[in-house]
Amino acid sequence: MNKAKSDLQEMFEVTDLGEPSKIVRIEITIDPKTGDIKLTQMKYIEELLRKYGLVDMNGVAVPMDLNIKFETLDGTGDRSNSYASLVGSLMFIAVATRPDTSANTAKV
Repeated sequence: MNKAKSDLQEMFEVTDLGEPSKIVRIEITIDPKTGDIKLTQMKYIEELLRKYGLVDMNGVAVPMDLNIKFETLDGTGDRSNSYASLVGSLMFIAVATRPDTSANTAKV
């Protein structure tokens, strides 16, 4: 690591901020004894649950009736992009740290 930092400092102006703790909503924990690195997005997932009012929801094998008709809660007919935003956020979680949340995860 020190060699890589040194090489980069020779080519670029670099500021060493020390050990990372969070990068793009991915929390990083390094166990000082074992050197194990843990990546998690738990706080981000909890934030999404609160934002979309899903905190008290229960998990199920098939999360939604396939024939459901979406309607707005306030009756205005305004369909914001909140569904697309939630799906995008979940895709980020599946790709970044939780591939097990993806429907296409292969069983090994």
